[in-house]
Amino acid sequence: KVHGVPVDKVHFHEVGAVDAIVDIVSGCFLFEHLGAPKAFCSPLPGGSGEAWSEHGKIPVPAPATLELLGDAPWRFGEGEGELVTPTGAALLRAFDVSFGRPPGMTVRGVGIGLGHREIPGRPNLLRVVAGDPVPGTLGRDRVLEVEANIDDMSPQRFELLIERALAAGALDVAILPATMKKNRPGWVLRLLCPEERLEIVSSAVFSVSTAIGLRYHACDRMKLDRASRTLETRYGRVRVKEATLPDGSVRPVPEYDDVKRIVRSGAATFDEVALEVAKAWRR
Repeated sequence: KVHGVPVDKVHFHEVGAVDAIVDIVSGCFLFEHLGAPKAFCSPLPGGSGEAWSEHGKIPVPAPATLELLGDAPWRFGEGEGELVTPTGAALLRAFDVSFGRPPGMTVRGVGIGLGHREIPGRPNLLRVVAGDPVPGTLGRDRVLEVEANIDDMSPQRFELLIERALAAGALDVAILPATMKKNRPGWVLRLLCPEERLEIVSSAVFSVSTAIGLRYHACDRMKLDRASRTLETRYGRVRVKEATLPDGSVRPVPEYDDVKRIVRSGAATFDEVALEVAKAWRR
């Protein structure tokens, strides 16, 4: 895409060099050796100036780097020269790295890699910290809250709107009744989404609703550590979501779709399924 030619016509230059191949292979091997963990990265230093390549001088960050990590948070103008290479960007994208504050954890290992180039005012190093999440730690992240006022749409269409928004990457969707201008009854569409999914989620909303504009703002979240597992009960398998509270205790919540399936089959009532799941969870 950066070169404007099909993939099979691209000729590798720096990325085909031995050092780049070693970086990629060793990085992927070590990531897999660690169990392909959830990874977090701080905002990226954009560097400044120009860098030399086989194509001559190119701006920093390189076009390929921005194509790979254009939706990541950058600190442009920080540092001299190229500080994030296309190879590094490709590794971050391949490892599905999240950009933001990592959850609380106990450190079990620290790795440091040093570069040869001297960078004025900062060490040329990369530090990786491996750890285990601390039970009960309140996680923090930042998401976008997106809203639209709607007063001219059939409520039947909200089902498809919610479905499309969630499929596009929205984390949560709510429809709130409201009184609009001219005293019309209407709704406030409110959803949460990661910043990098804003364009996709917005397109989904515009495509299936009568909204002609969206407003959004960033908001910080605090959230409990969550996990899920499947329990065997006398009514069949039931998935359970587990939230770890700040005091270390765990709050289990049966997956509603599984409970509904059992109730619809006539095997038990909601209360009977809840009681059976609670017994199975304590075992």
